[in-house]
Amino acid sequence: MIQEKSPTVFISYSWAEQEYGCKWVENLANRLRSDGIDADIDMYHESPAEGWTTWIVNKIKHSDYVLVVCSESYYNVVNGGQTIDSGLGRRFEGKIIQKQIYDNGCINDKFIPILPPNGSHKHILEVLSDYTTYKVYDDYDRLLKRLKGENSHMPPLGKKEIKTMFTGLIDPILWTEAKWLGMSFVIDRRLSEMPIVRFVFDNPYGAQKVFEHIITNIGKDDSLRQLGISFIANKDNTGYYTHIYPLHQNIASKIEERDSVLIGKSITVSRVRENISQDGIKNIEALKNNYRIFNACYVEPAILVNGKLQVAEQLRFICRNVIFKNYNDITADDIDIAVRYDLIHNS
Repeated sequence: MIQEKSPTVFISYSWAEQEYGCKWVENLANRLRSDGIDADIDMYHESPAEGWTTWIVNKIKHSDYVLVVCSESYYNVVNGGQTIDSGLGRRFEGKIIQKQIYDNGCINDKFIPILPPNGSHKHILEVLSDYTTYKVYDDYDRLLKRLKGENSHMPPLGKKEIKTMFTGLIDPILWTEAKWLGMSFVIDRRLSEMPIVRFVFDNPYGAQKVFEHIITNIGKDDSLRQLGISFIANKDNTGYYTHIYPLHQNIASKIEERDSVLIGKSITVSRVRENISQDGIKNIEALKNNYRIFNACYVEPAILVNGKLQVAEQLRFICRNVIFKNYNDITADDIDIAVRYDLIHNS
């Protein structure tokens, strides 16, 4: 089992703590170590082999963090005041810290000012005055989280989901890749079985993606009528148009109920194909008669391979919004305006 490396911390302080002595500094180091922080202070060592000066330099240089105890005595020593109780050593530490911060362009996440019990902000070194200060007892939990890298109060970003009609049921990229060729129908002349509407494609993988995308959004039974299919006899009655499209008002109702979002203007993305065939006209009439009995039909993809259809029944779903109309019945505000190029260009 691989264990995470504990953050290393060096505590820089002054021994000239007249009121509280140095015991609280040792207690702080002990508490940090018990909480998983590799804290170190000079009191843990009798006499470093490399000598105190080199030891201090290495600790300041190589520790992940340096806690600077901003007491009055430490402030005075670093700024050229008293030099009792190893004051010269503390002044040396303070100067190294100042130099590292200045050399780094005052970009600092390593040196953390700590206020001792009853400490005052006026004794924070000038070079550290612009950074977050922690009171040794009151702010211990916050300090510990920072040392462990857990101090951020900012919640993580969620994935931004843009709910628009454009990214709805009819994905134009998928349909282009699938290469929609035409239509095929299975109609029970006895009117005892629900009719089957087949969209015939050239690309089997693309067809699969088209129908998987639709089923993911509406399910295997479009009970909410989110998808519409129109069969429109063309202007000369020599064939028909197939128009498949999303029904925005029903999709919007579903989204508002589930996600409490408002839908503004929508962009209709649909697919239209014209099929020229007298037999096709007859098939549409038969489909219409069958559909009116069930008010529903199966819709499934099929692939044309060497002149024969291969059907993917596992991708079948039930459509409950199929419309039959004539070309001249379409007006400018009709859902099937997409087949009336003349009205589109004149609008």
